[in-house]
Amino acid sequence: MGATLERIRAKVTRAKQHVQDFQLGLQAFYATNPYEVGIKEDPKSGKRIYYVTKADSVPDELTTIAADILQNLRTPLDQMAYQLVLDARGGTPPDWKVYYPISGSATDYPATRGGQIKGVRQEIIDAIDATEPYKGGKGHALWQLNELNKIDKHQLMVGACTVLDAVDLSPQIKGIFKWMNAQPGAACYGVDFSPLIQPFYVRPARVIRLNVGDELDPAEDKVKSKRPYIFSVSLYAPGIIEREPALKALQDFTNLIDEIILKLGRLLP
Repeated sequence: MGATLERIRAKVTRAKQHVQDFQLGLQAFYATNPYEVGIKEDPKSGKRIYYVTKADSVPDELTTIAADILQNLRTPLDQMAYQLVLDARGGTPPDWKVYYPISGSATDYPATRGGQIKGVRQEIIDAIDATEPYKGGKGHALWQLNELNKIDKHQLMVGACTVLDAVDLSPQIKGIFKWMNAQPGAACYGVDFSPLIQPFYVRPARVIRLNVGDELDPAEDKVKSKRPYIFSVSLYAPGIIEREPALKALQDFTNLIDEIILKLGRLLP
C-alpha cells in the first residue's frame, strides 16, 4: 500500500509545489500595482463616479500554473479509483474506463458511480459516497474541479480573471459623520464619531470583471472621500466558479484531494 499510495500522492505533492509557485507569482503581479481607480463627477446628478483606469491582464504564467494544479489534482482521484478496482479484480485490469465518479447532480450520481466503479468492497463504495462528489453535495468542489479540468482540456485555458472583490465603505461612512458633525440640529452635532469607524467591506452582489473604463458605482455628492476597492485574481467560469479568489480556491482544492487520497489509501491492500 505504501509505495502505491505515495506514487498516487506524488501528483498532489506536485500540485502543492505549484500552489506555492502560484502564490509567489500572484504576489509579484500585485506588486506591480496592476489596478487603479479614477474619479469623475457627474454634472447632472452631482454624484462622484469611480471607474477603472488601469486593469492589467492576469499573466499567462499564472493561468498556466493554475491549469497544472487542477490537472495534478484530478488525476490522482482516477488513479486511486483504478487501484481500488484493480485490487477488487485480483490484479486483472478492468475492461472498462475507470474514473473517480463525479456527477452533475445527486440524482445522476448512483448511475455514474455504477458505471465507473465496479466490483469493489462496500466499504470503498461507502467511503466514496461519503465525499458526495456531485454538484450541490459536500463534494461540490470535486464537481467544480472536474468541470474546470474540462475547460482547460477543451479551451487550453483556465478562466482566471480579475474581479472587484470588495468595497471598503468606511471612508464614506466617516465622511457622513463628519458632515453631520458640522450640521446644527443634527443628532451628532459637535461630536465626531468618525475615528471609531472601522473598515467596513461589502462584496458586490454580482461578479464585476475589470476592464479599463468600467464604472464601479456612484457616491453621493456630500461624501468626497476616496473609496478603497479590493480586487482579486479569481478563477472564473460562469456557472461553475465565479468569485472565489484563485489562491484560496487552489489551496482548498489541494487540501480536499489530499484528504480524500489519504482516506481511500487506507483501503488499498
